Amino acid sequence: MIGLLQIFGILYLLLMLYMTFLYYKRNNYSWRSFAFWVAVWSAGIVLLLFPQTSSTFTQQLGVTARVIDFYLIIGLMFFSVIAFFSFITVKRNERKVEDLVRKFALQERKKKRRS
Repeated sequence: MIGLLQIFGILYLLLMLYMTFLYYKRNNYSWRSFAFWVAVWSAGIVLLLFPQTSSTFTQQLGVTARVIDFYLIIGLMFFSVIAFFSFITVKRNERKVEDLVRKFALQERKKKRRS
């Protein structure tokens, strides 16, 4: 029997799948990113629908007391990686913006010298 928390989780993941599809159709990211996120959200749905599938894996890791501990550990690891890559992307974009501003400022300076 599916519990209320599982229903909310599945609805959330279906919403995230839909949003992933919308952003992909708007060309906000590549097909590889789309495939990655579809795999992540789909894996979440499978784990919520069939929580017993992860029990064998959690027993081998020694997290048998509570499977939710395993999900929390994996979730924290996943989001720390996402936060790291987001940080890298922001820094890269900051550098690009800085370079563009510097380039435009130099062009403006050359224009003022000519006039």
